[in-house]
Amino acid sequence: MFWSDDAELVRRWSTGEAPGTFLRVAVDVEDSPVAVGVVSLREDLFSKDLCAHLEVVVVAEVADGSGIGRRLIAELELESRERGAVLMTLHVLGNNQRARYIYSTLGYDEEMIRAVKFL
Repeated sequence: MFWSDDAELVRRWSTGEAPGTFLRVAVDVEDSPVAVGVVSLREDLFSKDLCAHLEVVVVAEVADGSGIGRRLIAELELESRERGAVLMTLHVLGNNQRARYIYSTLGYDEEMIRAVKFL
């Protein structure tokens, strides 16, 4: 469910249909892709400021634990700032403790909890 929306966003970006979206690909020494990150610029729901939303970060298993994901996020944050964004948001599943820990070490604060109940 999640990946199909990300794939559609990348498809729209590739055809110029998502002008507020950009992505960066990290490669290894052989120029093979090892990570990708996608960001969309939008108005923040609360402040109405320009916000960068980290749509997805994916790191290949071969590069897992290498720090490439952290470096990629830093690059995406820098470019977002250069494009005028004043904050970056992201969504992470509550039970994804590893990702939540990494984001917290990068300075992300969890500010909202979404509760769901399937009926």
